[in-house]
Amino acid sequence: QTLGSCHLDWGRASPFPLPKPVQRLPCSTRGDVHGHRPAFFTGALMTKTEDDGLPEVIAQPILVGIVEDEVEVRGRFEQAVRERSNLSLMFSVGTYAQTIEVAQRRKVDVLLVDLGLPDRNGLEVIRWFSAHQPQVLSMVVTVFGDEQHVVSSFEAGAVGYLLKDTPMDELGLRIEELVDGGSPISPAVARSVIRRFAALP
Repeated sequence: QTLGSCHLDWGRASPFPLPKPVQRLPCSTRGDVHGHRPAFFTGALMTKTEDDGLPEVIAQPILVGIVEDEVEVRGRFEQAVRERSNLSLMFSVGTYAQTIEVAQRRKVDVLLVDLGLPDRNGLEVIRWFSAHQPQVLSMVVTVFGDEQHVVSSFEAGAVGYLLKDTPMDELGLRIEELVDGGSPISPAVARSVIRRFAALP
């Protein structure tokens, strides 16, 4: 995949003239040698100075893995990822066993996980990544919106939780939001979490 170009957003306080609009594209979440999670442009590579005096930055794509057993649904997820130029699909599988096998050969930044897998619970996928590749951001995409599934997913290490009725044209945006430091949660799921904490003494 050809890597696109982006420019540092110097903001209004910049002393440099901006003769053309600034592009703000998300970059990879792989972090630095100290294991720090990156900010929006961490992972981007300085290459040269353009004619306008601004440094040029090459944006690394966000590497995405999909774990979903329903072929039709998995295909929709794949299409949603491929439609965004700053996302790169590294693997798309349907079982726990396939996930663990391929994850040791193809590294990802973001993992989309269904909870209802045929061989094991999707929570075990999340736990495996939390233990062996903790830099990976796991986001559940499922039909289960009840409190038990939601809380168990976050306890396992998920940092986002979407229901499968999320429009596919929003999925790429939610992945970018996750990488940019957010925790995307479907509104119905957020209400469930709020009710849980509201019930606490």
